[in-house]
Amino acid sequence: MKTKLLFSTLFIFLFLGSFLTSYAQVQLISPNGGENWVNGSEVSVVWTCENDYDYYSIEFSYDNGANYYVLDYVYGMAGTNVSSWILNFAATDEAKVRVSNYSDPSISDESDGTFSVVNPTYYIYTPYTGAVFYQNNEIIVQWYASNSNPANVDFSSDNGLTWVQVGNGISGEIHYFEAPVVNSNQCVVKVSDATNPADFNVSQVFSVIPAPELSLVSPNGGETWNYGELSTVSWTGSNISPYVDLEISSDDGQTWQTFWYAESGPSGGSAQVETPLIHTETARIRISDYNYPSASDISDAGFTINVPPFIISYPAAGYTYYTGQTLTVSWFAIDPVVTDIEISLDNGLTFQPLATGLPSNSGYCDVILPATASDNCIIKIVASNNPESFALSQVFSIIEAPVLTLVQPNGGELLDNDSSYSIGWTYTGEVPEYTYLLIDFSADNGNSWENIGFLYYYENENSFSWTTPVQTSDSCLIRISDYYYPNISVTSQSVFAIREIPELDICMVSVDSASGKNVIVWNKSDSELISEYVILKEGNEANVYEEVGSVPSDAVSTFIDSGSNPREKATRYKLTFRDAQGNLYGTGSLHQTIHLSISQGVGNTWNLNWNPYLGFPVSSITSIVVVIQKICSCSGLFRAILLPIQT
Repeated sequence: MKTKLLFSTLFIFLFLGSFLTSYAQVQLISPNGGENWVNGSEVSVVWTCENDYDYYSIEFSYDNGANYYVLDYVYGMAGTNVSSWILNFAATDEAKVRVSNYSDPSISDESDGTFSVVNPTYYIYTPYTGAVFYQNNEIIVQWYASNSNPANVDFSSDNGLTWVQVGNGISGEIHYFEAPVVNSNQCVVKVSDATNPADFNVSQVFSVIPAPELSLVSPNGGETWNYGELSTVSWTGSNISPYVDLEISSDDGQTWQTFWYAESGPSGGSAQVETPLIHTETARIRISDYNYPSASDISDAGFTINVPPFIISYPAAGYTYYTGQTLTVSWFAIDPVVTDIEISLDNGLTFQPLATGLPSNSGYCDVILPATASDNCIIKIVASNNPESFALSQVFSIIEAPVLTLVQPNGGELLDNDSSYSIGWTYTGEVPEYTYLLIDFSADNGNSWENIGFLYYYENENSFSWTTPVQTSDSCLIRISDYYYPNISVTSQSVFAIREIPELDICMVSVDSASGKNVIVWNKSDSELISEYVILKEGNEANVYEEVGSVPSDAVSTFIDSGSNPREKATRYKLTFRDAQGNLYGTGSLHQTIHLSISQGVGNTWNLNWNPYLGFPVSSITSIVVVIQKICSCSGLFRAILLPIQT
């Protein structure tokens, strides 16, 4: 029983494996060995596959499969596939073809045996496949010959069923003859050995048809074209080539210039063309077949091309600008004259001046756009001495310019020299998608400017870290502007000052032995900016400091806080100063006093509790423990004062 089950399992496995392998197979049908391929003739590779829409490579070998060269990449469908070429290979008797799956080259098949590629006695390379010749026009036959015998040339309009000789005893490898009056797409020529007619070769199939005929429909006389607009040229005919040439004349056909190149159907067509910059009332169009120029036609009569006195190239249709932006208007004057520039915000109903009396050779002018937004803007260029001579631009738009707002410094600030400061701003509205900002600084109330920043603008990144100059000044300004739109700019509303601000800090906060109050001690500064020192104390709200006193700059640099009670709590202080004008400056670091409390411990022990001193680093806790040990060696009532020891 076990043996039968094993046999059945093995049979099923082999059956499925065979099925899966065959599903992916490729089989080459032809050439499969023994064939003769003749150079210059059409040959086909025939093969089958079992997958739809797979990609395959077709390869050729000259040396019995030792080396393969890709001929083509093709899609294969399930079933039989055929790929064809006009053969032009080196002669060999060891040719093979291989068809392989592109994704998995192991799935392939090659010719079972070799076949031959041979050169014919006559290899005809013109006419080529699909060539078209016109009746009564010259046909050129060219070939290579492997002998020097004279040749005969025959013509057939029915793919070789019947022949008419068109040349005999030709000693060279080229022959010309006139295309007969036939209408056929099954034409071939035969080149044969004049001494042995059985030795011949036949060309690829070509066509002989009646010569093209063309008739221009429009413009055919009396029409009006306007420069800057698209105009239509249309035509009819027969046997027209895929392309036609269009020429234009401004002098009733006396002279011509190349104008356009258009596609055509066999029986006619039309083309939208750009009206040329030619002012004339005697314009004509000439159309001709690209492959047969003698098939042509000309407008029966002249037509008009109007060119305005000014051709405005900028602004163009659909462009958008900001209010207040500088716009470069550019134009070309047919007859140079002194000009004015006007703008309309209501699609040409009314105009307002932007520039007047521009020299006749100007061609361009920078103007400032109005502060009013509109989607119906038009520029007018008009002759200063003739209001009737003008041109209008295409319609464009003006939108509200985005707004730059300087947050800081915006006037009145006092900054420390040679220190870091954050310049802040906002940029709101229709901000350009990609732009840069320029940040400039002036130390002389705007008389001169120095660039201090050039940065790519990212949305919501509205600050710039700046190191203030060493040079002090009371007339400082900051200006921020859009690099691409300089009209979008903002400057500090008023001047701010940059001065050398002294750095003040508390030396120590301790307890005055006489009053029992906190005493604040600091080092004096020799800065002339200081009128008085100001002491600030933190109240009940964290980080909120209020002035508790001041000391003149020429007095002793200590201050006793009469409102303090060091026995109850620790207190935080900061030190600043005030100048002669009453301006209060920034503060230094905070200092916090030590508050010591005593509580009885277990038995005859006492606990000393205190908060750390804040303001400068103190020595390690070991030093404090030494003090505690000395105090604890006493008995009875005692007073203890802890002093911070600076590291």
